[in-house]
Amino acid sequence: MAINYSTIIGLSVVVACSSGCVDYGRIGAHKVTFARHATLRAPSEDEKLRELVRDALAGKGFEEQPGTPYIWRKGGTTVQVYRDKEGELVLKVRAFGSKRDVRVSHRTEQELLGILKRHAELEITSITPPEQPVN
Repeated sequence: MAINYSTIIGLSVVVACSSGCVDYGRIGAHKVTFARHATLRAPSEDEKLRELVRDALAGKGFEEQPGTPYIWRKGGTTVQVYRDKEGELVLKVRAFGSKRDVRVSHRTEQELLGILKRHAELEITSITPPEQPVN
């Protein structure tokens, strides 16, 4: 029986990739509610939340992508601010990729929640992540 070296090399690459190229993921979603008196001072709740998130992510390597939903990306980590089907303001932090992306996502989420909780006019409630934002 003849050994085909290209087959052995190909199988080795497949085995190496399948054992070392595993994808991981996580999602954290939070409903953000503003106290009614706070909306009189701010241009809008959406813009105020975007400003807070923008300030928190500044200088941390996130690329801002305005739109609906409003998105920031860094590697496999994504931060979104949008309104869900019921019109509730949602902050979603998710990751898909390596273990590092998941760690960045978790750390970013915890930092954002810490910053947002310091604002008395905000109420933050963890929610089951919605399927998809409404455009």
